[in-house]
Amino acid sequence: MDFYNPYLAVALYPLLAYLVGDPAAFKWGSDHGAEPMPEVADLRTQRNGRLFWILRYAALSTYLLYGLRGIAIQKGAPIQSAIVGIFTGVALFQVRLLAIKVWPDLGFANATHPALTGPIGVWAAIIATGGFSEELWRAFCLVSLRRDGSNMEAAVLGTSLVFALSELAGRPSRISAQREEVVFTVLVGVCLAELFLTFHSLTMIISANIAYNALSLYRLRRDEGLAVRKLRTP
Repeated sequence: MDFYNPYLAVALYPLLAYLVGDPAAFKWGSDHGAEPMPEVADLRTQRNGRLFWILRYAALSTYLLYGLRGIAIQKGAPIQSAIVGIFTGVALFQVRLLAIKVWPDLGFANATHPALTGPIGVWAAIIATGGFSEELWRAFCLVSLRRDGSNMEAAVLGTSLVFALSELAGRPSRISAQREEVVFTVLVGVCLAELFLTFHSLTMIISANIAYNALSLYRLRRDEGLAVRKLRTP
């Protein structure tokens, strides 16, 4: 079996996301099903779960960096590509703001969003390591699937669906289970995949991923904070 088979590479991200986690969370689910965890245990599980995201991304990056030997996935000047990527991430964020007018549930004032709990510094580390690992994964999968003769439209859509479903994994997850956010995450994945296929620049899609997610985290925490303050105002 080829350890770097493109379909195995596509499956690796969700496998890590769903199968690597806090053993206490798995045990509770096995013993109690959907019953909510006690608050203290839940907070501990979510704290550990945030650290597990960083571990998942470290494992994914290690696998991909070894597999990328001899494969060119960067064209153009990295700094210029990164700047274009940042502007792309900002543009994706602005598109989400516009989409909220059509899909109000895509808004950032979501009291149950998993990214609202935990230190901002830990989430910043998750966004940075995730941006690098996810786009390394996307680039590797797209290049490998193209070499394998796969239909690239299907590859773009398939990797984008896997990308969104993987971010739904874990406790806490990267995104909420709200339908609108899941669909928009798929669309972000499609845009990033098309960006890579057009410019063949890894730094461009990494910086776009990080910029979009950093702005989303800032807006999420800001809007939820404003909503809480409004409720407290007499």
